Amino acid sequence: MANPCSYQARSNIMWAATQALNKWICQGVIQDWSTHMIGHELTAYLGMDHARTLACIQVGQSVLVIIIAASAALPV
Repeated sequence: MANPCSYQARSNIMWAATQALNKWICQGVIQDWSTHMIGHELTAYLGMDHARTLACIQVGQSVLVIIIAASAALPV
């Protein structure tokens, strides 16, 4: 955030978080959280941050391919 003291920037973050956490944006929409849960497992298994493991998961890939792709991002 360019200006951490900006009331408008902070209020936008809080509004977005509220929308996500209270599930307003998913009303009436079919949801599938299985890929998100796979991201949690990869985060724990590989030690990567959650955003990166979610980025590794794409619809139609097998779990093995996802683990291989995520492992390639780890430092050796």
